[in-house]
Amino acid sequence: MLIILDFMLSICQFKNLNYLLIFLTLLVSSCAKKEVIVETISPTGNWFSTKDQFRYKNFEGEPESHLFFDFKPVLNIDKKYLDVVVVTPERSDFHYEFDLVSGKRYFSHSYCKESDVWKSYEPSLSTPPYTEAFVPRLLDQLKMPQKVVIFGDRQYLSSESFPQDETVRVRVIGGMIEQFCDSFPCDENKKWNSRLVLFAVSPLDPAYKDTHSFATLIKKIDWKEVKAFLENARGRTINDRSFYPAYRLIGQVFPTKAMKMALEMGHLFSDREAKTLRRSCENVYQKLYNLKTDVLQAEGTFPKAFHQFYKRYWNLFKTCRRYVRASSITHNAKDHWFMEYMASFIHAEQMGYLYQCRTKAWVRNVEGVVKRRENAQEEELKFCTSESLNLAFEKAINLMTGLSSSGRSYYRYIQYDSGAKSLGNKIYSWVRDNGKRLSCEKPRKYSVFPSDVTWSPIKNPENKDKDVSVYIR
Repeated sequence: MLIILDFMLSICQFKNLNYLLIFLTLLVSSCAKKEVIVETISPTGNWFSTKDQFRYKNFEGEPESHLFFDFKPVLNIDKKYLDVVVVTPERSDFHYEFDLVSGKRYFSHSYCKESDVWKSYEPSLSTPPYTEAFVPRLLDQLKMPQKVVIFGDRQYLSSESFPQDETVRVRVIGGMIEQFCDSFPCDENKKWNSRLVLFAVSPLDPAYKDTHSFATLIKKIDWKEVKAFLENARGRTINDRSFYPAYRLIGQVFPTKAMKMALEMGHLFSDREAKTLRRSCENVYQKLYNLKTDVLQAEGTFPKAFHQFYKRYWNLFKTCRRYVRASSITHNAKDHWFMEYMASFIHAEQMGYLYQCRTKAWVRNVEGVVKRRENAQEEELKFCTSESLNLAFEKAINLMTGLSSSGRSYYRYIQYDSGAKSLGNKIYSWVRDNGKRLSCEKPRKYSVFPSDVTWSPIKNPENKDKDVSVYIR
C-alpha cells in the first residue's frame, strides 16, 4: 500500500498536465509489443465469377477466391522480389497442400519426430524451420504451383494469424532442384522427377535484412536441419520395415538465374490466357454434358460418342481438369458426380494404366518392359460395348483404392477439408497424393471416393436390352 501511495504521490508532483500525459503514454507504450505492419494483397474473386453451372460460391453466395488465379503475378527480377501465398507456416504442427482446381489449401498430415532417411542429420525432425508458399499464376516444370521456401519470423509473412487469403512480398536469394522418386529405387537420374524450388527471405525481418544469397543465409540458419526437413517432411517409401528416400535436394542456383529459370522452364499465366483457358474448358465440359444427354435421349450410343470425344477433345479435357472446375455440386449434384467419375478415367491413365474393354479391366499400359504404348487407349475404346465402358469408371475408383496402399502416388477425392487439424475449406476435387508416409506417424485413414456415390450408367434407352453397340474401326 505504501508503494502505491508513493507512486501516486510522485505523479501528483507533476506541475504541468502535459508532462503527466507524456509520462503515462511512455509508461504504457514501453510495456506494449511492437506492432508489425505487413503489406499484403487480397484476391479479386474473379476466377469463379462465371456461369452458375461452374460457379464456386461461399456460404454467402458470393464467388470464392482462388489463391492461384485471383492474384496478379508480381515478380521483379532486378530487385529479386516476388509475391507469394503461404501454404504451411514456419513451425506448424501440420502440413498443408494446395489444390489448383478449388484454389484452396487442405490438410495433408501431422508432423512428428522423424529421423533423416538419408542419415545426414542426426537430431530428430519435428516442425518446419521455414515457411512454404507458392507464386500465384506461375507453374513449375511439373505443372505445379511454383514452390518457394521462405525464412523469416511468421509475423512478417502474414497480416494476421494463419491462414489468410493474401499475398506477401519476399526477396529471392537463390534456388535448388527438388527431386522425387515415386517407386524406389530410382537408380537412373531420369527416374527422378525434378522441379525448381525458390528460396527467399522476408525483407521485413531485421534478422534477414542483409541476406541476399545462400552464402549469407547458411550463416544464420541450421542448413543441415533445413535440407533434412525438406527431404523428409512429405514422407518416404516404406516397404515392410525398410525405409527408402522419396525426396532429395541437389545444386544451388544464384537468385537472378533462379528467377529466370522459374519463368523460362515454367509457365506464367497472363490475365488474357487465364480467361481463355477457363472459357475453353467450360466449352469442352459442355460438350461432355451434351454427350450424356444425347445418349440418354436415344441419340447414338455411349461407346461411339465417348470414343469420338476421346479422339477429339480428351487431351484438352485432361488439361482442363488440372486447372478448371468442371461443375458446381450445389448447382447440379448429378452433373458433378458424372464429371468426377470422368476425371477418375483420366487419373487412372495418369498412373500409367489402360482400360481394356474386352477384359473389362485396367491394366498397365506398357509394351515390352518399359515403353508406354502411344494412342493405345484410343484404340482400345473401339472395342467397347455399353456394358464394358460403363464399368470402366467404377473400376477406376477401385484402381485408386488399390494404389492408395501401394506406397506409390494415387488420386483421392476430397469433399470438405474437415477435422480439428483442417482449414475447413470446401474442396470438391480430386487431389494427387504422393503415397509416401512418415515413419513416425500413425496410419492415415483417407477415403479415396465417397462410398455413398455410385456411377449412373449411360445407355441408349432404345438399346437397353442389347449390348451390341460395339464401335469397331
